[in-house]
Amino acid sequence: MVISYYDRRPIHSLLALIRSIADYPAGADFDLCIVVNKTKEKDLVLPGNYSHIPVTYRHNMGMNIGAWDYGWRVHSGYRDYLFLQDECYVIRAHWLAAFLKASEDPDVGLVGESMSKLWNRSWSELRHILQNDSLPEHSINGKAVNRVDCYLNYFRENGVEPGMMGTHLRSVVWFLPGSVLKKIGGFLIGRNYGECIAAEIATSKKVEQMSLRVTQVDYEEFSFIRHLEYNQDYPGTPYAHDVKYVDYASVRRLLESKENELWQLLKLKLFKLALGRVKRVP
Repeated sequence: MVISYYDRRPIHSLLALIRSIADYPAGADFDLCIVVNKTKEKDLVLPGNYSHIPVTYRHNMGMNIGAWDYGWRVHSGYRDYLFLQDECYVIRAHWLAAFLKASEDPDVGLVGESMSKLWNRSWSELRHILQNDSLPEHSINGKAVNRVDCYLNYFRENGVEPGMMGTHLRSVVWFLPGSVLKKIGGFLIGRNYGECIAAEIATSKKVEQMSLRVTQVDYEEFSFIRHLEYNQDYPGTPYAHDVKYVDYASVRRLLESKENELWQLLKLKLFKLALGRVKRVP
């Protein structure tokens, strides 16, 4: 299992992920490593109970996919690989067993938690939908272009067949057999924001080029492992990786507050029902 960590974010989400991995039985054995996209002089210091986890460092390029590719190459030889962003967290038992089971199908090459629904359209339709969607570092030869044209150009430069549709798995959780990783040559590494999104989509396309399917681990997205940014509708949604941070504890408090709010409403409804019965007694 390879966890990517960007060192300009607080460590809290990474520790919350590691805790959740320990809290929920995986249903299978695994080894764990962390790959840091390094921008600071200071190294990552894990608490004593996590100090045994191997940590490697690389230049910050290609975002999480760059770190995943590095981790796979450093720790080669495993039968299967699960890749996670540090902002993920496990929510159900037997989470690893679920990915292993999904990958048992010989027609499946890539398993994840979330297919990007918006992109389940033809490239021409996506080009029209995104015609007014402007993001930084989406250009060809220095000229700003439609996002779709930026990605298709990246595919051409890297020998990736785009297929008819833009369908792909979000790069928050990926599971691949080591044999598939070798055949696709690992992950492409983007040099800028536009290329990083293109590299995300390209992984699904490279797997499909092998006549293998790309699929979610479960019918419902984020069934076993969630991500703090899981409400994104499509890759490329503005996300300040060096600034924005949502603490896992705050998400938990939000859920707990909603549960308490619903409980209070339920108690009020039950009280009104009971009051109505009292009034009807002769």
